[in-house]
Amino acid sequence: MPELNGFLDAAALKRENRTYRGSAGVSEGCREACFRPAFRDQETGMVYLSRNPNGHVAAFHTLEGLPDEVIAARYTNGNVAKAKNSLISGFLKDGIFYTRQQAADQVGIRRKR
Repeated sequence: MPELNGFLDAAALKRENRTYRGSAGVSEGCREACFRPAFRDQETGMVYLSRNPNGHVAAFHTLEGLPDEVIAARYTNGNVAKAKNSLISGFLKDGIFYTRQQAADQVGIRRKR
């Protein structure tokens, strides 16, 4: 289970992508297995597909299309600065949320260290 030790922001998503590079823990690594980038609120259990600001489903994890109830702060231009600290990134497949590690394990591609 990912640690909830800070707010989710663009820098955190980049760190996660570096950690899971070369595995199905990143969007391009699990796309063929029909996993879609998503977020889960650990407080409420709600799952949100990653969406572009226009509402279309995104091909990667982006905070810009998240609903206001999970946004912790915005920049003055309206872009998302950070999401609430109970939000984690992962993937949705067949109505089930998978953490990045669970997606990597499910597809059978292990993280490169």
